[in-house]
Amino acid sequence: FYCKSQCMGNKQSTTQVTPKKNAMFTTANNTEIHSHTRFNREQKALLLSFGFIRRDKQFAVLSIPKDIVQLVAMFCTFRFEDIRFTCFNARNCITENDGHGMTLKTSANPDKVACHRLFVADQNGFNRGVVMWRLKFSCDYGTEGGIGVVSGIKNKDHVLQSRPWITDGCFADTTYWSRNAYNITAPASEDKYTTGHKLHVGERWENGDIIDVELDCEHWFVKFYRNEKLMTDKDDAPDGKIPIYPNKTYYPIIAFYERNDVYSVMIE
Repeated sequence: FYCKSQCMGNKQSTTQVTPKKNAMFTTANNTEIHSHTRFNREQKALLLSFGFIRRDKQFAVLSIPKDIVQLVAMFCTFRFEDIRFTCFNARNCITENDGHGMTLKTSANPDKVACHRLFVADQNGFNRGVVMWRLKFSCDYGTEGGIGVVSGIKNKDHVLQSRPWITDGCFADTTYWSRNAYNITAPASEDKYTTGHKLHVGERWENGDIIDVELDCEHWFVKFYRNEKLMTDKDDAPDGKIPIYPNKTYYPIIAFYERNDVYSVMIE
């Protein structure tokens, strides 16, 4: 967009950006971005906030009030979060990141070929708004796995040094979809469920499937999707909403067992 305005009679300061001749645009730190560039989340936010999402390859000088840039950057969100799973046992687990999403897999020389492998996004805590993250799963055999959220890690060293499962007592308020059991385990919530209540959804994810997790920290529930189909329990959760404890911070968590299982975070 192009914006040059006054607000409440006070002239706004502006940000001016002049692209170089052969570049699609030039960022504030003088980095050239071309039309064939594949953008990551940070670049997309920069593009949108400075008004560079256009089809044209050449631009005139843009003048945008700094307040507008700040507002767009603050409220602009993309559909899927770039979740970073940074807490895991490095002897048995490894992550890779090409700038377009993190991949979770077994380390090259694990302590055990088949064992519990667990990843927590302990730096990606959410306690307001509605967020969603997407995972792509690949495997060649096996049925064990769990995807969900926890409200905290009581013993981080246990995660880093041992091989806990998603049901381990070191996690608080775990809500997760079990691949093996075809159900979602919910914590107690406003007396609707007792701790460990099982919601039968009758499906599990398989090789090539896409799993979405929606976390609502305004109304305090979690939803799970398989290939964009909402997982529901006709008796306990016909709308797919799994209640969670309110006013807490929640962290994404993934667990698997087989050596060849791979989960990829998708942000595009």
